[in-house]
Amino acid sequence: MGCRAEIIKFLLLLFNLLCMICCFVLLFIAFPDVEDMNEFADVRKYTPVGVVVITPIVMSIVVLLLSLLGCVGALRGRPRQLSIYSMIMMLFFVMQLFVAIYVWTNQSEIRSYFHIILKIVWDTHRTDNASKMIMDKMEQHLHCCGFENYTDYRPDPLPSACCLHENAVCKENAAYKQGCQYAIINLWDSKTESIKIGTLAVSALILFASTCASYLAHKLRRNREMMRYD
Repeated sequence: MGCRAEIIKFLLLLFNLLCMICCFVLLFIAFPDVEDMNEFADVRKYTPVGVVVITPIVMSIVVLLLSLLGCVGALRGRPRQLSIYSMIMMLFFVMQLFVAIYVWTNQSEIRSYFHIILKIVWDTHRTDNASKMIMDKMEQHLHCCGFENYTDYRPDPLPSACCLHENAVCKENAAYKQGCQYAIINLWDSKTESIKIGTLAVSALILFASTCASYLAHKLRRNREMMRYD
């Protein structure tokens, strides 16, 4: 292979190694949430919540296996593996574009979806451990309290998650003032542009990897054909 093919091979290996590292990091971060889900089996009935937790793990495993395929194909010079890798990456590219378009054109629908799911969790948090766990985590991480605001808990006492200092008794004057339905929408609105740009950037990287693998597979086949004629 020529110098250009060697450079592309190096870039493809580097890309897949970085993907593998990111997958291991994501798995390390996501597994504690799965353990929390196992503690409360009823959380599985909230399909969107389960999907949010499980999807990163499933995607990480898929990308990890795909990265291994790309690395092995590039290192051992196997055009068939590289072609399979390229086709799967192209499929990922198309899926990523659909995600980007959906996020770009359905802002209000996504907000409504968040509202509906959070309302279901709030309405059942007093009687269901899974709902309570979800509300506590949301209040801790988003610094919010209740659905509309902290008065939603009346006449019950406020949970410790509603205050900055969780070990102390949480009083209304020390509770977070913002309701969680507004906190999660504000978080989404603040991250929307980053999500759009990130989705497009990932799409470009996937397309680049697919093109590199396809080019490398073509070069390997061509070299083998030339060796046969020689």
